[in-house]
Amino acid sequence: MQQPLMVNRHIHFKEVTSTNDVALDLAQQGAEHLTCVTADVQTKGRGRRGRVWTTIPNKSVAASFVVRQLSHHLLPFAISLAVAETCEHWVGDVQIKWPNDILIKGHKASGVLIERHSANDQTPFYIVGIGINVNKYTADELATPYPTTSLEDHANTTIAIDDVVNLLAQRVAYWVATSHDDVLDHYKKSCITLGKKVEWKMEDKSLLGQAISMDESGALILKLEDGAEQKVLSGDIIIQNG
Repeated sequence: MQQPLMVNRHIHFKEVTSTNDVALDLAQQGAEHLTCVTADVQTKGRGRRGRVWTTIPNKSVAASFVVRQLSHHLLPFAISLAVAETCEHWVGDVQIKWPNDILIKGHKASGVLIERHSANDQTPFYIVGIGINVNKYTADELATPYPTTSLEDHANTTIAIDDVVNLLAQRVAYWVATSHDDVLDHYKKSCITLGKKVEWKMEDKSLLGQAISMDESGALILKLEDGAEQKVLSGDIIIQNG
């Protein structure tokens, strides 16, 4: 599956602090839309809310994209679809939990960190960092309190990192350029959060309710226990059992 990358420039490093940091530096120097930075090792990889993202050679994808052109304002959801479709190529059934957690049989297989930047009154741009657990980690290699998995755990074969990066780049390019309505429609069909009883958490705040819908901006709409509706734009969602 050695298909060409659908990016304008691809730069690979053996080791970086963070692919997002390198991509940002390149963007500030004028790197064009869909420049892609990958690395075998990240020494200070990070996820949402300051969480650590571990990258070990031949075990995971660490990729960051410079995004300057968007046909919609649903970037987190477009990226979720790109990652989910990439994983599905090897493992079949993949689920998305709002906003951008990719799950395989209930366990997290990837992480996404999107950072918005602007400088000198220029049009804002985004650095999209994506990590995917591809091949099996040992318990010592992957120190995390969250239940995780890898593509190899379900594909039962070792997977070439380059193959995953190639397909991921194609799907990112596709979904970034897709219309607002198509992104939202496909995302809703793939999102397991909708219809479920959930707990929403953000810092010291929390809410219990049923995730009943999403609005045009991608915000999740919860129906609370008192019947009121609450829109949430960010935070962590925990799907309740039963």
